[in-house]
Amino acid sequence: MPSNAQARDDVLQAARQYGAALGEHIIAVFGEQIPNEKVDEAVALVTAEIFRRIEEMSSQNVAAVIVLDWGHECVNALQDRILEHTGYLLMAAALVGFDPWPAVLRSSRRTRETSPRAD
Repeated sequence: MPSNAQARDDVLQAARQYGAALGEHIIAVFGEQIPNEKVDEAVALVTAEIFRRIEEMSSQNVAAVIVLDWGHECVNALQDRILEHTGYLLMAAALVGFDPWPAVLRSSRRTRETSPRAD
């Protein structure tokens, strides 16, 4: 059975892989150099996808601290990948303030709203 530290490392490695894959997808969709007018669209696309995964993990009762770490690690890997292309500097800068916490909160609220209550 893996230790808690090993399990956390595995989760973070998966986040890095997912973030790098998102970066690959963005580069495939928008090309080697993203036009400035497409940056907001690209940022919205990746943040929606990351939030979707965060909400999914939260709804599966993954500890919030792990989900938050996953979100940050995913964005770090995404930024690393897109920064390999200088045409993505503006997008990488737009992701600097990324905060996964709103997705955790949304998922937590949904779980409470759909859980049967003992009255």
